[in-house]
Amino acid sequence: MTGTALAIDFGTSNTVGATRRPDGRTEQVLFDGSPVLASAVFAQHDGTLLVGRDAWHAARLAPERFEPHPKLRVDDGTVLLGTELAVPDLFAAVLQRVATEARRSAGEIGSVALTHPAGWGTRRRQVLVRAAELAGLPTPVLLPEPVAAARLHRTGGTEALPLIVYDLGGGTLDVSVLDQGRVLATEGLPDTGGLDIDAALLAYLAATYRERDAVAWQRLDQPASAEDRRYRRQLLDDLRTAKELLSRSTQTFVHLPLLELDAPLGREQLEAIARPLVDRTVRATRAALAAAGLDVPPRAELRLIGGASRMPLVASSLHRALRIPPTVTEQPELAVAHGALASLASTVTAAPGARSPAAAGTGRRGTAGTGRPDTAGTGRPGTAGTGRPDVARRTGPARTPGGNSGAPRTVRPTPPPPADPERKPRPEPAWTPFWAGMVFAVLGVTVTVIGEVVSYRQAEPIPPGGLGVLSTMASAAVALGTLGILQVLPRYRLRMPAVPALLAGVGWFGVTITTLSALNPG
Repeated sequence: MTGTALAIDFGTSNTVGATRRPDGRTEQVLFDGSPVLASAVFAQHDGTLLVGRDAWHAARLAPERFEPHPKLRVDDGTVLLGTELAVPDLFAAVLQRVATEARRSAGEIGSVALTHPAGWGTRRRQVLVRAAELAGLPTPVLLPEPVAAARLHRTGGTEALPLIVYDLGGGTLDVSVLDQGRVLATEGLPDTGGLDIDAALLAYLAATYRERDAVAWQRLDQPASAEDRRYRRQLLDDLRTAKELLSRSTQTFVHLPLLELDAPLGREQLEAIARPLVDRTVRATRAALAAAGLDVPPRAELRLIGGASRMPLVASSLHRALRIPPTVTEQPELAVAHGALASLASTVTAAPGARSPAAAGTGRRGTAGTGRPDTAGTGRPGTAGTGRPDVARRTGPARTPGGNSGAPRTVRPTPPPPADPERKPRPEPAWTPFWAGMVFAVLGVTVTVIGEVVSYRQAEPIPPGGLGVLSTMASAAVALGTLGILQVLPRYRLRMPAVPALLAGVGWFGVTITTLSALNPG
């Protein structure tokens, strides 16, 4: 290989690049000092395209010329940003920015790897190849995102256990099961990601605060002027920041412009709102395990990547459902790019539009689990809606005579999503009966021993009141200890409940012996 190898993870919200020099040194591509480049694009009046932080800054003045998530427009052909622009041109602007920074730090580029969702079919991958050509890059090797991430953690090839890669990004979920570098199964949800959680949060705020000022909320919901679009952009930015903050804190506020309110938002509220979406990802993960022939709990490693996987609810839900502890990558946003870079050393350069390794490994075209090329599980080519009542619908920015709204997704706020009828939550351990059983068992044993000592030394029957107390304690110990066992048994399999069970049994046995000796002192 001559020249520098470049791997690009072109994401819905952010893009990441990594390089390997000919001497083997690996470096992170930096954008104004940050390893993450916003995938946003802004079309200036002279026809040039701004990318990343520059695009976000320019969007404050002309939000109708702003597209924050060009990857979601892959099926649209063209996008109206003040003027008609082809989707490959938007993609190319982002890729060209990555290539420029890579050349500045690592020299001329000799080979390129581009990643894509596992559900993308040939037509969508051709858009990516065309964008690489427009950006002046060599013919790229195309890799599904979860497969690339798996390459990062299994480059040694010595691990005996299969690897489950759970990739929850801004717009999609991809789950892949791999064993010794071979893809056993893939599943994906093209309509579930961090932006959908944002949409569900916006729906919750709308249902809660719309009645405070219906006119003001209408301006936020359907902005008709540049000023209203700026207010909506501010609301969505604050909402996303609050969601990310709740991964580290338990309480925050979301400012509602025009209403001039600071809406409180807690982690429990966020998890209740996001749970239906997270549960869908859990079901997709179980489907991938079933397709790979793995039981639950699987003898496999579970690794979480993608920025949205930082939410504590994701790890806890997967742990509860699969009964194996997930491993959260230290920097989940960077895992895919570095995995793609690792794969370049062993991957033969593919021809433009070559079949993706994901499709080759699973026998599925286009969208994982649907069997339909280039659809998003809706039956309508080029759409990203879900048609499901429990998920907020996502669409591209609405077009107006002056352009589009500039919103990441034009969300029609609806009441909070109803509970999923298929969801059967697993009962949590009843810790109160568990520890109460422990306490009463200890008390029963203690009082029994005291009663035995008193009875032995005095050789007199224990008073009837004392027998009643001992019997009550013993009965409570047995009943509550048993209840604790029944509640905790499905999850802990007698590892901790054995302690109160033993104490309760000893207490009951001691009370029986004490009673007999008290009634018959001779």
